[in-house]
Amino acid sequence: MERLPHGTLVLCLVLLAAAPLVFAQEPGAESSADPVAGPAIRVHTDPTEPLETGWLLFLRIAETYDVYVDGELRGTTPLLLADLEPGKHSLRVESEAGIHRMELEVSREIEGITYYTPEVHPHTGTLSVASDPPGARVSLDGVDLGPAPLCVEDLESGEYRLSLVREGYMPVARLIMVPRSDALSVEATLERAVSLRFDPALPSGSMVKVYDRANELVLEAPGAETIRVPEGFNLLVVESAAFQPQEIQIEARGGEAEVAFQPVYYTPKLVFDGLPVESRVLLDGVDVTGRIQGKVLITEPGIHEVTVLTEKYLPMTRRVTLTGDEELAMDVLQVRDPAVTNQRRRIVSLSTVLPGLVLSAGGLALNLDMVAVRITDTYSDYVTLKYTTLGAAGAGLVLLTVGGITALLK
Repeated sequence: MERLPHGTLVLCLVLLAAAPLVFAQEPGAESSADPVAGPAIRVHTDPTEPLETGWLLFLRIAETYDVYVDGELRGTTPLLLADLEPGKHSLRVESEAGIHRMELEVSREIEGITYYTPEVHPHTGTLSVASDPPGARVSLDGVDLGPAPLCVEDLESGEYRLSLVREGYMPVARLIMVPRSDALSVEATLERAVSLRFDPALPSGSMVKVYDRANELVLEAPGAETIRVPEGFNLLVVESAAFQPQEIQIEARGGEAEVAFQPVYYTPKLVFDGLPVESRVLLDGVDVTGRIQGKVLITEPGIHEVTVLTEKYLPMTRRVTLTGDEELAMDVLQVRDPAVTNQRRRIVSLSTVLPGLVLSAGGLALNLDMVAVRITDTYSDYVTLKYTTLGAAGAGLVLLTVGGITALLK
């Protein structure tokens, strides 16, 4: 805190009136964390000690904030308060962006100007939580605050997710809005809970919906070994992509109950059309050829990869999505494997089309037999010629000459 001697007072007033003063804002108050609540709870507090000042107080903050003294608007920052009366006063500096409060202790004995930079923080409010029965653990945005009843002051205003949990009771979850400069009181009545155990256990991916007597949805939870439902009459609807929805009516009393689960599973079918007898069928990489009855494969709902393997043909792979009890036709369309076909042919690569069917090697006439001659680089453009060697050529190598082109048959 700085004070100017009385002799310089007039000079300072002239300078303040002649040109507006712009000051760099000093670092504001950081969001402090309540030691119990944890760092996720945004709690902000104002100074508790009063500011000692004389009748001149200059609030040096560059941003525009409204200034209230004892609830009366006195102007906007930066601002010189030049008529403070001796005694205690309340100071409030605020805007939509934030707020700062503190007490002033004005004394006649202090001369000159007192400079003060308010540390503005977000608006805050007060949250009070009570439970019936008491003792439920309270958490705010996942941070444990302790057992109810409790009160959190100076909590940053805004939206929060409030949860209350107590053993033997249904949990309570609400979205709340902590108001500005005001208090919010929450009172939650907890319902007794019953732990349901399914026999057999619910499959992975199932969902349980719980309805009350008025057919209102009171709970929706993923399938688990046990789930908690409100005590009393409950209608359960168990759903899954693997089986038909199942409705179960129970009168849940006491701490635990067992529920008989009898699902009717869906059986989608793959119907193969044109599947060769010697083919193998893989479903998601597993050989299921033995499970095919006639041309029908019964499987489970979901996304599957189907592969058909046939000797001398390229593999056929298709991804399918099966739901409910649908039947999906699978047309088996295969293409012969060029690599396998080429191995059965004796290939002569020439740079031109052969002019005829008769070639000569020395003085012998050859009738071509089972020689594949490649005309282009595509598989479909192979031609087959026939040859028979005369004389003792046997299985040896024969040098053929056609015009100026020479090829070696292996």
